[in-house]
Amino acid sequence: MQNWSNILSYFSKAEQAIETSRLKVYADIVELARKRYKLAARHFLGVSFEDCSNHFQDLISPQTLIQYVCLCSLATFQRSEIHRLIIMSTNMKQYLELEPFICDILYKFNETSYSSCLALMSQFEPIFALDQYLASHLRRLYYEIRYRIIVIYFLPYKNGSMTVMARQLNRTIDIFEDEFVHLIRLGKIKARIDSKNKILYVADTDQPIIKANLSVKDDSISTSIRLSNNNNVSRRQFVSNVPGNIMNDG
Repeated sequence: MQNWSNILSYFSKAEQAIETSRLKVYADIVELARKRYKLAARHFLGVSFEDCSNHFQDLISPQTLIQYVCLCSLATFQRSEIHRLIIMSTNMKQYLELEPFICDILYKFNETSYSSCLALMSQFEPIFALDQYLASHLRRLYYEIRYRIIVIYFLPYKNGSMTVMARQLNRTIDIFEDEFVHLIRLGKIKARIDSKNKILYVADTDQPIIKANLSVKDDSISTSIRLSNNNNVSRRQFVSNVPGNIMNDG
């Protein structure tokens, strides 16, 4: 009789664990709805493949979960986190096997093949848009991912050709310039734009105030980028045709 009691006890605990996991998935969806993408991604990473496959199909499928993880992590995680928490995760590998295109997107980002990553995202956007919870967040998530890629892409350089960068990131020059202006205005990148020659320059951070004439497709603005006088970043020269520039495809 004692053995039967133990079996019932184990079964009850197992059911409680599953229900606890189910509640966590509900909470994750709420985090997504509240646009707390990093927290949502971290929580979704904790959902076991077995539970999602066998007990949560009425709530979320494994294919849907890995889509959430993909876009939320690309918008908020460092590349090292994506590698460690998703690509190298035994649990996540089971999800990725069900959605090879998600695997491709994450691998391209991890390999810094940003142009290919963005191209794949554009190709599969209609699939993402089918999800009832994700659809309303696609525009914002795609913007966040694109802006992060632009910042990461430009950081190693002192200056660069917007024409080359736009082509490598699958953008028209006008749209790319608008995006870069937006990043400067948000303070994500300290840079100035030579709109006439379509060249970007890293801001000289030894100067307390740097004036940037930023031409936008639909209007013209003139703004000052205010920098801290105590900035310890060494001064860079805005010189072309030296290592560290994106001046041509070579």
